[in-house]
Amino acid sequence: MRRCQKAGEKEIVAWGTGSATREFFYVEDAAEAIILAMENYNKSEPVNIGAGFEISIRDLTEMI
Repeated sequence: MRRCQKAGEKEIVAWGTGSATREFFYVEDAAEAIILAMENYNKSEPVNIGAGFEISIRDLTEMI
């Protein structure tokens, strides 16, 4: 995101193929999920608190 803030740039150059994916998650949502899990979850299996969908780097750069 910092690279996108440079004044005057009209193009973003992304390295690689862009096929890698990432999952974005607001820190406030993560904190709430952790608190809820501590209060309500009593098992030894791990819990995934992710957002539930990923976006490719290519799609993300196109959106930006």
